[in-house]
Amino acid sequence: MNAAATIVIIQATLDSAVNEYLVLLARVNPTIWENDLKDQTVRLQNLKETSYSEVLKEKAVVYAKDLASKSLSKKVQLILDRCFRGDIELSPPEFRFDIPRLKAFDDARHDVAHGRGMGVIISNIDALLLFLWQTLLSLEGIIAASLNFKRNPTRQFEKADELHLRNVTI
Repeated sequence: MNAAATIVIIQATLDSAVNEYLVLLARVNPTIWENDLKDQTVRLQNLKETSYSEVLKEKAVVYAKDLASKSLSKKVQLILDRCFRGDIELSPPEFRFDIPRLKAFDDARHDVAHGRGMGVIISNIDALLLFLWQTLLSLEGIIAASLNFKRNPTRQFEKADELHLRNVTI
């Protein structure tokens, strides 16, 4: 696969995951968006029929979905600003978020998608893919910690016998 196609596919995958994370945060902990929503209007009828927390949740979900049009780097920064704590272990522990690097990657995808990046060569594609994978895993950890979700390492597939893995070389 050439670098241009790799950039587009990986960016779309990462962007989709980040969009889902934003909506999950809005559904489970809408209060983190409260400051962003403080100037939103609400119909009086809604206040009469719905609690503040439900209205906030609805507004937060709409807001989170609207963030889909923002750049990947801005969305990751929003998550970090609202959820990151110093006691959260990243994956791997020595990983550090690099927003300028994410922005450069997002800009490269934008160039490719608009025909300006065809024939692009990424000399460090393996390192870039590893960085993006670690970004995704670390975001997962930050969001899980923020929402008090716990991993269960002993969890097994309920129907493991129905899962058939095969070795495929592409």
